[in-house]
Amino acid sequence: EWLDYGVAVCGCKARDGCRIVAEDIRAAMDPRTDLVKTYGIQAYACHPLIIRGQVLGTLSFGTRSRTRFEADELALMQAVADQVAIALDRKLSAEKLLEQTEELSRLVADLEQKNTEMERFIYTISHDLKSPLVTISTFLGYLENDMTAGDHNRVQKDMGYMRSAADRMSRLLAELLEMSRVGRVVN
Repeated sequence: EWLDYGVAVCGCKARDGCRIVAEDIRAAMDPRTDLVKTYGIQAYACHPLIIRGQVLGTLSFGTRSRTRFEADELALMQAVADQVAIALDRKLSAEKLLEQTEELSRLVADLEQKNTEMERFIYTISHDLKSPLVTISTFLGYLENDMTAGDHNRVQKDMGYMRSAADRMSRLLAELLEMSRVGRVVN
């Protein structure tokens, strides 16, 4: 049952972080034992579940047939409480590890997606940058032929195509650099 800090024996135990043993509860006038008294409990021992100095909860033992516990019984209860605390800590650690593993998996998937997008982008950019180079290379061949033939009109046209291709490549590079700057500002 959930009890707030400072309420009943368990709540005081959780708040204070120390074992509480209440004996001969029927005769006791301690208001913290009122709740367990209604269940017919005569002796009650509440142990904190502590890991790394933090109280995780409490583990209580009660009896209706006797008014007190023996020292060896209290020692066994403490040992059980310590084992339960260790088990809870392991469970919480396993849950945290699972959450971290899932988060890491999400990050890896996101990174893989971004790498795939980057590969596509690099492919597109390389293709777009290659196109003006192919044009320049092709028209260099035409230029050589037209210069050898002495066709000045064709030479001018060839140079215009090459200039246009160089301008296109310059624009592509400028846009790529601008996009790189915007990406750094956003990040």
